Amino acid sequence: MFSDILRHGKRFLLSFPVKVRMQAPLSRNVSLPEHSAQEESTVTENISASGCYFHLSQAVPVGTEVELELTIPGGSSGEADKVFCRGVVVRVDKPASNGPAGVATTIDSYHFGKASEDARSRKAAYVQ
Repeated sequence: MFSDILRHGKRFLLSFPVKVRMQAPLSRNVSLPEHSAQEESTVTENISASGCYFHLSQAVPVGTEVELELTIPGGSSGEADKVFCRGVVVRVDKPASNGPAGVATTIDSYHFGKASEDARSRKAAYVQ
């Protein structure tokens, strides 16, 4: 399939809690719906070094910038580890009914931290 050609990394079927913060879309011609949540908690369906896929309660525009806060349980100290990521929505699978929308994002930068850290307190490292 064409979508498989565009993937840059192996996908892992991992279900991690993720907090998704939506930012303004990259295109000024597209805006987030007025009634859309600016932040939503969900779980990943799959993840790779360059992106991830999850479901949101409603579709968001392709090109929307996102901040992702992934929770990885069972860190070495017993406290959950966090991965703070920045990316862009690259695909939205709209549901046939009123179900959740599938969302694929890039992971353009990230950094690791502990559950007690604030995502905005540290800059993310660029993914090469």
